[in-house]
Amino acid sequence: MLSTKQKIAKFKQRSKENYLASLSLEGVVVKNNTSSKNINELKAKYAR
Repeated sequence: MLSTKQKIAKFKQRSKENYLASLSLEGVVVKNNTSSKNINELKAKYAR
């Protein structure tokens, strides 16, 4: 079993990775001139 501290660390790491992934995706989307609606969908998808 993971301790609470380990679980929190793992969660933070995963959140950070998701955040970075959403940023890079957003960068690609903006470059490709996709509508802001799609950007918001991506943000919502990776915010979870």
